[in-house]
Amino acid sequence: MSDDFKDALNNLKSKQQIVEKPATGNVATEKVVTEKIVVVQESKSTVDNRKLGGECEHCGSSFKLGDVKCPSCGATLPEPGVLTQRQKARRDEELREKEEAVRKKREAKALKRKKFLKVFIITAVSIVLALGLWLIIDGAVYNSREKGIVYSPYLNGYEIYRMGYNYAETNLYINEYKGKPVLRIDHNAFNGNTTLKTVTISKNVIEVGAYAFKSCVSLETVIFEEGSNPTMDVGMFQNCTKLREVKLASTMQELGSTMFANTALVFVDLPNIATIPLGIFEDCKQLQAIYIKKGCVQISSNAFRNAAVSFYFYEGSTDAWLSISKHTYSGINSSAYLKTFIAAMSPDGKLFYTEYYDTRYVAVGSTILFDLETVEIPSTINGKTVQGVNYNAFEETVLIHISLPNTVIHIYDDAFLNCYSLVSIKMGGNLTIIDSDAFLYCTSLKTIYIRGQESDDKNKTLRASINYLKSASVVYGD
Repeated sequence: MSDDFKDALNNLKSKQQIVEKPATGNVATEKVVTEKIVVVQESKSTVDNRKLGGECEHCGSSFKLGDVKCPSCGATLPEPGVLTQRQKARRDEELREKEEAVRKKREAKALKRKKFLKVFIITAVSIVLALGLWLIIDGAVYNSREKGIVYSPYLNGYEIYRMGYNYAETNLYINEYKGKPVLRIDHNAFNGNTTLKTVTISKNVIEVGAYAFKSCVSLETVIFEEGSNPTMDVGMFQNCTKLREVKLASTMQELGSTMFANTALVFVDLPNIATIPLGIFEDCKQLQAIYIKKGCVQISSNAFRNAAVSFYFYEGSTDAWLSISKHTYSGINSSAYLKTFIAAMSPDGKLFYTEYYDTRYVAVGSTILFDLETVEIPSTINGKTVQGVNYNAFEETVLIHISLPNTVIHIYDDAFLNCYSLVSIKMGGNLTIIDSDAFLYCTSLKTIYIRGQESDDKNKTLRASINYLKSASVVYGD
């Protein structure tokens, strides 16, 4: 058997599963088998040719390996093994489809991981908050056990970043956190809070952002501890419509614009600031009196716009007041009372003390704006002795009882004019002069206490000064 014949036969066995018959020695039989093998090989070559060469680019007919020209259209065929343009395009398209499928598969996996991570984080945060453990949020340290306040590291201490969703405290003292000072209150930190009633700010705080306590609709009292001097941005307590009392530290050197705009303040004792800021008391329709130190040199636009101020108390002279209040748009009420040379105010703003003869002595007066039922005058104010009760000091107030210290030596005319509710007065041991109309129309006055004995000459003089008080009895003693 020839070698070509053997190779063809072996190939036929493996590819076509043809069972070899033993050679018979018959030449005719071998020839038939060989022809079958050749036919099979030729058929295989046709398949290979179509796979390698493909179809004619011109007419689409198949060609055999070795063909130079297309048997159908006669076009020149590419060399064996070289892809046609159509085959290249098909191959590139298949590659693109595979790459796109891989990309979509990767995106699907990434999206699945992202969704899982989101669910995991939300679950973890919920568990941590429920347990009251520490959690880092936007670089801030949150602890639900710290009354719902979010703190963030700031310089060598902390700042109040914001209030937590569960914050419901009524009293807030801003001083320290974890043994370090709270140095700053961030802008809008408590904006819109509905539970706070009292806020106390310690001297540790050096900066307050804009609108830090804006629209805290339940806030009633604000206290800056002595030694405080923070820088304040705009609108710190703006629109706190129930804010009625504020205590400002004497060490404060500046206040913020619109700081108390649209609040319910009644009296404000300003620190010794050089400038009253823009719109600080705008729309304060219940503000009745304000105490201004002589260090003030400027009142800015709209400082008192739409504010119902009835009394301006100023430590300096009338000329100085006219100079600092000349700003056309300051909003100062030109029809309000002006009291100059004020030495001091009582902490509640209900009493003021003016210079009396010289700076060593002061006389008491009243703003006549408050419900003064019981008053006890101190013997000294800011180191100065109280020696008199001024003209019209308590005129037309609802005063019922008043006690004067031993330092008072003079009660001036009309000091208690038209005090129809006044029932009793306790006078000091050194009182020597009561002007004739000091108690004019005090129709309810029942008891006058005078220290000492009735036989004392000065007490006889005093008794003669109040003889017109027919309904009042005089009691002597210590």
